[in-house]
Amino acid sequence: MFKAEGTYDVVITRAILGESKFCKDAGAFDVCIEVQDANGVSDWWRGEYSNRPGVGNAAGKVQWEMTMATLTKIGLPSDNLFEHLQADADGTATIPALVGIQTTATVKTTERDGKIYHNVQYLGDGGGPKGMNLGNLLAMYGMAAQPVQQQPIQQPAAQPAAMPQPTAQPVQQPAQPAVMPGTIPAFPGKAAPNGPFANLKR
Repeated sequence: MFKAEGTYDVVITRAILGESKFCKDAGAFDVCIEVQDANGVSDWWRGEYSNRPGVGNAAGKVQWEMTMATLTKIGLPSDNLFEHLQADADGTATIPALVGIQTTATVKTTERDGKIYHNVQYLGDGGGPKGMNLGNLLAMYGMAAQPVQQQPIQQPAAQPAAMPQPTAQPVQQPAQPAVMPGTIPAFPGKAAPNGPFANLKR
């Protein structure tokens, strides 16, 4: 059992279908996934498979849709859960396609009846940095992105082709404009090691 909130790198060690913990509707069940971190700490994530509506930001979805979204995000090969089910030696419905997958588990702390619980609330979230859109980044600095084939980052090598050392040209002439108006500025090596971010203060 995890003892603190946080996002942990984990591997899926078991994936089964279990009796629904909260929904008692006919046909409802839980997808139960056991995860383990590098220190051997393990716990279970539960995703409900029912027609109960979600709440809050998920009010437009039902529980089984949210559960399937998580399963496909972490690596289930298709969005049809039933084609991946197999019975183990005891007859329990398992999902072997998920076992061995590396993902992340986000643990949240809750308090109930005076007791503290640390539960795996999300799978597949929080692992590594989220990429930033280049166009959005450049827009924040008043620049506009051009198609990849027109990026001036490759122009410095092409312009001084007749020079004996073409790769040194951007360093020797840092004062010359590196780009046409409205295009991505080139990063001219030692002349401006931080490129358009040279004016930022720490």
